[in-house]
Amino acid sequence: MNTFIDDNTELLPATYLLKPNSPHQLGDLSLTLQLLINPSANQLNGVSQVYATTSTNTNVRSCVCGDWQYIPSENKPAIIIVLNGICASKVLFNGETKEVENLKVRLLLNEDWQFGYGMFEYKHEGTWHKVTSAVVQWDKRTCNEKLDKLYTLSQAVKTH
Repeated sequence: MNTFIDDNTELLPATYLLKPNSPHQLGDLSLTLQLLINPSANQLNGVSQVYATTSTNTNVRSCVCGDWQYIPSENKPAIIIVLNGICASKVLFNGETKEVENLKVRLLLNEDWQFGYGMFEYKHEGTWHKVTSAVVQWDKRTCNEKLDKLYTLSQAVKTH
């Protein structure tokens, strides 16, 4: 399935899983990002879920948007992604719908978009929690054809 915007630019779907850089147990904290990447505008939009069944029983859902940037380097080129999320459900204040920020994500990915590191902050039950070091991995269930297009895009940006 191809998704297009008005200027016929193809949006590329990508799913990433972030886990804190610590020993993992089943049910530990994780962040899933399901994104649509707009290559021509260097923008991303999508949804996310911070989830854990151990100790905190966390389930924070967000609508996310942000930007990506290719960082050229002779040694190790990278992709930087900056996302902010708002509560996926409607919050009413005095009868008016308000957007409540509940997620901040910063990622540094390898040039091939498959692996990297990041940090994220999420708001759970009114309190911000920070994960300062997380491993980021491309979800293998996402079509590799789209990954190839993202890598090709990075190479095209590098040559300009």
